[in-house]
Amino acid sequence: MAEFYRILVSSALNRRNAWTFYFAIYLPSIAYPLPLCHFTHKELTSIHRKVMSEMIDRCGSCQRTKTEIIYEPADLGGACFRHPYCEQGSGQLLMFLKHWRSPGQASSLSQVALSWAQFQICTGTSFLADCTTPLPHMEALWFASMRTFLQCIDGRIELDNDYILPIQREHDLFLMDAVLQCKYFTSEEITQINYCRLYLQAITLSDLTKADGKRLDPHMLKGRPSTTSSATPLPHTNQSPTHPNASTLCSRAHSFRGDNHQLT
Repeated sequence: MAEFYRILVSSALNRRNAWTFYFAIYLPSIAYPLPLCHFTHKELTSIHRKVMSEMIDRCGSCQRTKTEIIYEPADLGGACFRHPYCEQGSGQLLMFLKHWRSPGQASSLSQVALSWAQFQICTGTSFLADCTTPLPHMEALWFASMRTFLQCIDGRIELDNDYILPIQREHDLFLMDAVLQCKYFTSEEITQINYCRLYLQAITLSDLTKADGKRLDPHMLKGRPSTTSSATPLPHTNQSPTHPNASTLCSRAHSFRGDNHQLT
């Protein structure tokens, strides 16, 4: 960005040349790597603010023009500039869909990455199909960035395979769905509860119950699975033992538990 700013302030570009420089050099240069990044809207606004202030002036617009007008398309009376956040988000979507639909290694790696991201958040709905529910425990930063952009444009992606694990029995539910829907915990607490769930290798309520499905396993609730506790046949998650506070949060999260660990 510093180099682009130096070129603008030290050159005698007229309005026509400035527009050519913006669309032919500046915009392609910053947009090329952005689909691989996961910057926030605020971060990208801060990064290119200094350059855009000079660019707007050189292209014949007032520097004090409202941001909404600067980035509006020309058909709506805008100045037709492009915000790098839109370049990043649209580039992410195009790259993901291109890799997902293409045969070969790129498609396989995309599906592996998405399946593990879905496994880590452990919800009953694809995180790309539901972009409105906050997922503070999501650790796949690139997918989280693309999901935030989809929310901004009121969009969603429906995949041919969303890699959502099936529930194990009737009236079963995903643990993190229950935690997110109760709206009782902070973002940090939700993250700690998810770490506890990963350590216990638990995905649905059935993973925390006895074989009859009517009682919760007290060993699982204490964060210390026993030899008689439920064991998942799914891939093992390498999660270190959680802090005692996390186990306490997990116990609080089981609001569906009644007396003597009976399910209500």
